Amino acid sequence: MEDTEKREVCQGYTIKMYPEEIARFKRLASEMDNVKTQRDALNALMDFFENPKTVVKDNPELIKKNQELQEEIEELQETIANLKSALAMHQEEADSRTKAIANKPENIFEVEVHPVAFHFLKGMAAHQSKHKNTEVTPGDILVDLFLCDLQNPRANNLPYIVTSSEVRAKLEEYKKNHPEEYGKEA
Repeated sequence: MEDTEKREVCQGYTIKMYPEEIARFKRLASEMDNVKTQRDALNALMDFFENPKTVVKDNPELIKKNQELQEEIEELQETIANLKSALAMHQEEADSRTKAIANKPENIFEVEVHPVAFHFLKGMAAHQSKHKNTEVTPGDILVDLFLCDLQNPRANNLPYIVTSSEVRAKLEEYKKNHPEEYGKEA
């Protein structure tokens, strides 16, 4: 059997190397797959340098670690997607609250009441609800107290006094401008 293609005769090639480089080369050669001689090791290194994607070293530990890392990447990407979704939802809620606050009528506002004062406000509202046979809220109590205090010069802790006739006039003006709230009374 004759080869149709003849190779040239092998030639020697000498490289001067330090002892630690020789030891390093021999160690690499011993770790390479399908390498029996130093010549095979050198060829494998040259192949790897010229075509790094075609030379694959099967290392079960690295393959397992790559799979674990890929799974972790997928989990993190899912977490990121969930966080982005939650962020978008919270942003929409914040925007809608901001719009609701901006569109709130001027006469509606929130007030923080001290827990002790709130206890008595709730009690007073419950008492008035029973007495009037209709629901009275702590806010109703505060408004009533304000209006009463506004008109009473002896118990007034407010900066000025308003007469009952001024309050009635303002209420009549409001009823006239908002008949839908007072039905046929206006």
